[in-house]
Amino acid sequence: MFFNLLLPPIVLNAGYNMRQKKFFANLGNIAITGLCVTFVNFILYSVGTYYVIRYMDLKMTRYRADLQPNAQVPETYSIEMSFMQILMFTSLMCSSDVVAAVSIIDFNA
Repeated sequence: MFFNLLLPPIVLNAGYNMRQKKFFANLGNIAITGLCVTFVNFILYSVGTYYVIRYMDLKMTRYRADLQPNAQVPETYSIEMSFMQILMFTSLMCSSDVVAAVSIIDFNA
């Protein structure tokens, strides 16, 4: 919901209100910072998610009410993900929009 409803107006507002000369003058710094931070976050999220799933007994609970109309019977499943699935998940989680982050900074700064 966030990516479909809230992020597009934030990015549009960031691009519309940004001063173009300062943006293009600092494009190299913005790109380097964005790439470095995204890469570091990807590594940290990947390693952290791998160790949490591998060494902690995480369970997912699904409640079913179809057996008895008034009772919920929880079913628990262990979370199992391959390393490639963890990498795909963390790449989605650490993606960021540098332009929206830069728009928070005051124009005079």
